[in-house]
Amino acid sequence: MKRILFFCFVLGSWIYPISLRAQSDLGFRTFNYTTENGLPSNGIKGLQWDEESGFLWIATEAGISRFNGIEFVNFTRSNTSFISSERMRFMARNRKGGIRVVDMDGNILGVSKNRPIPLFSRTEQIGVQETRLFGIAVSDSFFNTGFAQPTIRVPFPFAQVIPRSDLATILIHPDGGVLRIDAQNKTSAPLAELGNNNKSGFVIGDQVFLCKQESSSIYRYDEPKKRLEQIQPPLSIENLKIYWENGMDFPIAINGNNAWVIRYENNRLIFDLICSTVPDLGLIKYVQYSSAKGLLFLGTASRGFAVVRKNRVVQVKRPHTSSADLSAYYSQLELSGETILTNEGHLLGLKQDRALPPIINKFGYSLYRDGDSLIWYSGGRPGMLKGSMLHRLDLVNKKDVFFDHVPIFNVFGFARWKNDVLIGSHQGLGVLSTDSLRFLFRSDPKNPGESISFSLLEVEPGVYSMASCSGWIRFDLNSMRSDTLLKLPGYCVRSQVRIGDYIFIGTYGRGIYLYHRGKLKSIPLDKNNFLLYTHCFIPDKDGFVWMSTNRGVFKASVKEMVQGFETANNSIYYHYYGRNDGMDMTEMNGGCSPCAITLKNGIISFPSMDGLLWVDPATATPLLPDGPIHFDEIRINNRIVDELFFSGGAISHSENNIYIRLAYSAWCNPENIYLEYQLTDSAQWNPVLISDGSIIRFNNLAPGKYDLRIRKRNGFGENNFSYKTLSFSIGMAWYNHPLVYLFGVLLLALSIYQFSRYQNRKLLKRQAALERMVGEKTRDLKEQNSLLEKNNNIKTRLISIISHDIVTPLKFLTVAGRGLTEKRDRLSEEVQQETIREITDTAQELQLLSTNILNWIKYQSENRRLLPEFFNPYVLTSQVFSVLNSLAKEKGIVLSNQIDPGLKVIQYTEPTKILIYNLVSNSIRYSDQGVVEVSINKLGDDGFVLIVRDNGIGMLEGKIRNILNDDVQVREISAEKRSGHGLGYLIIKDLVRWMNAKLEIESKIGVGTIVRVVFRSAKLSPSEMA
Repeated sequence: MKRILFFCFVLGSWIYPISLRAQSDLGFRTFNYTTENGLPSNGIKGLQWDEESGFLWIATEAGISRFNGIEFVNFTRSNTSFISSERMRFMARNRKGGIRVVDMDGNILGVSKNRPIPLFSRTEQIGVQETRLFGIAVSDSFFNTGFAQPTIRVPFPFAQVIPRSDLATILIHPDGGVLRIDAQNKTSAPLAELGNNNKSGFVIGDQVFLCKQESSSIYRYDEPKKRLEQIQPPLSIENLKIYWENGMDFPIAINGNNAWVIRYENNRLIFDLICSTVPDLGLIKYVQYSSAKGLLFLGTASRGFAVVRKNRVVQVKRPHTSSADLSAYYSQLELSGETILTNEGHLLGLKQDRALPPIINKFGYSLYRDGDSLIWYSGGRPGMLKGSMLHRLDLVNKKDVFFDHVPIFNVFGFARWKNDVLIGSHQGLGVLSTDSLRFLFRSDPKNPGESISFSLLEVEPGVYSMASCSGWIRFDLNSMRSDTLLKLPGYCVRSQVRIGDYIFIGTYGRGIYLYHRGKLKSIPLDKNNFLLYTHCFIPDKDGFVWMSTNRGVFKASVKEMVQGFETANNSIYYHYYGRNDGMDMTEMNGGCSPCAITLKNGIISFPSMDGLLWVDPATATPLLPDGPIHFDEIRINNRIVDELFFSGGAISHSENNIYIRLAYSAWCNPENIYLEYQLTDSAQWNPVLISDGSIIRFNNLAPGKYDLRIRKRNGFGENNFSYKTLSFSIGMAWYNHPLVYLFGVLLLALSIYQFSRYQNRKLLKRQAALERMVGEKTRDLKEQNSLLEKNNNIKTRLISIISHDIVTPLKFLTVAGRGLTEKRDRLSEEVQQETIREITDTAQELQLLSTNILNWIKYQSENRRLLPEFFNPYVLTSQVFSVLNSLAKEKGIVLSNQIDPGLKVIQYTEPTKILIYNLVSNSIRYSDQGVVEVSINKLGDDGFVLIVRDNGIGMLEGKIRNILNDDVQVREISAEKRSGHGLGYLIIKDLVRWMNAKLEIESKIGVGTIVRVVFRSAKLSPSEMA
């Protein structure tokens, strides 16, 4: 009777069969986003999911927002110059996949990769514009072509746009009527065959479907035959809301908490359930869905938006617990019907199983199956809830035998050796003999806690390893020898498992080790070092291993981990599962055997501090950190620049504090994003911190050219990275320029020369015998002087230019600026504007002159070190145009690059670039309008002709002769008495002579000038000539 009462007590107190909620409830988790999370406004005006980039674009009442899964980047008037109104009207995707946004002013914006771009500015009144704005949801050509014809009449407002081609669309009016607009044929006509009671429509493939008002049916529109075909949906659509807009592959249906994807197959509509956890958000206006990532996006009119994402794991808990109940589990046993018996005596599972469990009491942290019928476990004496002794349970006859003379703690190691039972305990390794242990190896009796054994593993026949707090110990029972292969004072070896020919070893605080053929080595861990505390390894059938830690669960490729052991490969991708994947508790439990179990249905069950965590390797598809990398923002000394500017020219040595912010898709856990960068040819990859905003910073880089390489791990697999490269250069300080050193050497040499002459005259008076020697030295000095005079010409020209063309304009700027400041009240508005224009023109002249001086200095200092190389002259000319384009635009001049984009030549790249720059800038200077055109003609097989044409004022014949005869003056006067510094053609002549080319000039006053530079020694590459 006492035993029966005891059983009733145990059943009533400890056994809790669990009935979990529906799988759909467990399978998804909702995240709400509002202004508190960084959204600029809770009023959503449109959602668009970009599968390629992994960005969610949101139009709001306070700007455009881009969301990558972890952070918002908002585009408003404060940071985006072309946004005039932050109140967005709507967002749509056209037939070519382009995302378009329309603001309340009627301006139309597009999305390019990671940022919005301006497309069309408002040119009409809003009242007229509203009737045509919907066309942007069809195509840009529909918007431009269709509405150039005022004869096309469009009703406003309209309920839905259903594009049928780039130039044709169907409109559903709020009153139920349907209109077809054909921009190509310039017609708009109602589709009478569709009636006037249409509520909404959607497209699947090329099929159009219509939902009728007050109807439970859906109709397919047969466009060629102009008739409707009724299709009965598989469920009632009375309270169903169907969401579709152009760009969606399939419509989404929502009713209450349920959401479906609608497909059309074999003349049937199929509703595939997405989830049953749609939150109550009020009025849901916009829906987007990513089937690839399992993300459902819901936009509301006033409550922000929500993301419903699929869980990857399931937390299995008891439904109700009291403060006295423990829900932290360790060892576990699978029973029938997907039911788990935990060490606390609780039954957990997806199905109820009220059968009496094989173990009635609580049991310890170790439990081992021995064949099909025996279980060895640690537990108390029958009738007692506490204590620790070895038990053997026979599942066939339900007989439970305990060994009260076998010394074990709550946890112990178990293995079979031949026909004997091996037990690893805190006292050592022994063989079970009757009701006691016959020890083969003894532990240190002074430190029993440090000798706790967690598991035994047969490494090879007759050789066993023990995971313990004394280390990882190998016992050779053939020779009766033991070796401690891994000793970690203060740390325990918690787990070990054989996967293939390798043994994986998990420690509590020192990471992961692998053992193979006598070699023991640690391997790289995850970026946050969560795997320092590795509780368990569970391999699956697909070549992956699942690992539990104090901070969540990881999945890794066995092959990559082995490569990390065998080679110097430090790039192992560990995929992390945490709260975003469905965990309520991320701290797993270890120090038990089994540390986790694989159920018969393939699910892995991990013990945790709050229930069990179930992972199905077949369905826990990881949300990988794939997708491209973008440069979101580049700053130089806190000044925002674009990528082209950053990589187009040298950055000043005094302004090389560089800030680069990256953009990328991040819908996975942040722990799975591995971003690194590498500068120039360094083999070192440096981490980019997600917590720091994914920013790369460089300060005070040395002068030179740099290549910045960025990579992002895309998931499992060797070298599975996305790359992004950015090249840039840091300029040299003027005082470090070789020409400055040369000038100093010249001054020193000149001083020595003068001193030598003085000494020479003095020595001549004293010693006539030294006349011959002095004469020889004088001749040497004269040769040096010749070289000095040649270089002194450079200095003379520079001094002349600086003294007149720089100092004089600077004086003018000072006088004009002071006059404008002090006499502004007495000057008319016209005089003030004229003064400002003169200041602007003078500043531009100084800019061009300074650029030419720098180019000339660079050429003079570097020309002897240059080598010819292949380059694309079209790209080179485009780079020059990008620098001069703003100056040309101010004068109404069009820069035209007529060079074949596929042409490649071999020549000196930098001198050619300086040459083009000076020719084009001269043409702009002496032109008031028209076109400056750059082209190249082939010259046989061995050369080419560079041609620069303009419609400028022209040059006098005498001026052309002076230029061609090397008679270029530092100052010059044009045909219209325009002053110039003459440095441009001085540089041009030097470059032409140095590159063994020929200069030809044709010019007519008032018509324009054609300058040809003939390169006879250049050769096109054979591949380009072919």
